[in-house]
Amino acid sequence: MATTADIEIDVLIVGAGIAGSALACALRDSDLSMLILEKSDAPLDTARGDHLQPHTVATLERWGVLDEFLANGAEKRRGSVWYSADGEKLLDSSVAELDLPHPYFLFLDHEKIGETLLQRALEARNVSIERPIRNWWRENDDTERIVIRVGKADGGEMIVAARILVGADGRSSRVRKVFGFAAELHRYRRPIVVLFGRRPARDPANRLEVYLNDTQMVAVIPRTGGGSKIGVPVDPEDLPEWRNASQGALRRKLEALAPQLDVSEIRYADVYPPIYLRAEDWVSDNVVLIGDACHAMHPARSQGMNVAIRCVDQLANTLKQCAVPLRYDDVRRSLSDYESALRPLIDAMLEKNHEAGLAMDRSGADDYRRTCESLKGVESNPKLNAAFAMNAAGYPIPPS
Repeated sequence: MATTADIEIDVLIVGAGIAGSALACALRDSDLSMLILEKSDAPLDTARGDHLQPHTVATLERWGVLDEFLANGAEKRRGSVWYSADGEKLLDSSVAELDLPHPYFLFLDHEKIGETLLQRALEARNVSIERPIRNWWRENDDTERIVIRVGKADGGEMIVAARILVGADGRSSRVRKVFGFAAELHRYRRPIVVLFGRRPARDPANRLEVYLNDTQMVAVIPRTGGGSKIGVPVDPEDLPEWRNASQGALRRKLEALAPQLDVSEIRYADVYPPIYLRAEDWVSDNVVLIGDACHAMHPARSQGMNVAIRCVDQLANTLKQCAVPLRYDDVRRSLSDYESALRPLIDAMLEKNHEAGLAMDRSGADDYRRTCESLKGVESNPKLNAAFAMNAAGYPIPPS
């Protein structure tokens, strides 16, 4: 006998981070009813990823939310530049001249990306949110629905029945554990220290800058309002020195790694412990994982959030093809088709990020020389440079 539910919906999304909010935003103009569950009522972590690839920008335009990103302060970046330890420019990669609908990256503080997507979704009548919740538990369900019991912040409970459950609850996903998804996990040796600062002169193209040496790299990432986010992979035993350093000490540490880098108002923001996570399956019956719950990747190639949005877009398009009211067999088949169509591409991206993460962990003189020579080779070859830029933009094939 079917469980009596307080709420009957089509799509239950667990997690209101970037992936969950993006899915609700992408589906807001569908006939599907949605409920988002979220444990935290705090903003997202501002030190996390904040750059959206040109491919993602085109997706936001199709979703009808690009203008809101720009109105909320998003800015444009045209490319990236790499320097060697002695200040030699190794590669200047620009997307500005590529034949793309949007030949630029868009950047906005991470929490504002999440807020923009979520607020746009909640404007629709078919989307609601319950936050914060204490926890949720799986109930005995019938063959057509997933039923869970939700502990509300006021101490009460409610029973929710859904035709589809989406796990968008991050790297330590409870959905993944409760529904028995197996995952491969690798913890990288070197965490990434995140600093905030300001540059004395602003690059009109807002290029991301990478400074290389034979022990570490320093990535200087533009932030809205003229600020910079600085990422430095460090050995675990050195973390306390970075975390407790004064502004002057942080400046000296950066000068030792990248003497040509000029940055002021430096402050410690956070430490990011990167992991590789790959779920063995994305889908189990009418449960599907997205974002970091499904595939968490090293930030070396700045693709994690963009990969999540790519998957969300494909999943939303798949679900929009399902007849409403949803039927279990249709849902199961559609979700399986979604995984089969997209997984080869995402697995390839995940493995390339993994290679870059492992390279950061073993950084040494030989790796440094190889990287410098590789980047100079790309710089000297217009075809390779265009292909490099297209890949960074989120498009697998360069224009002919």
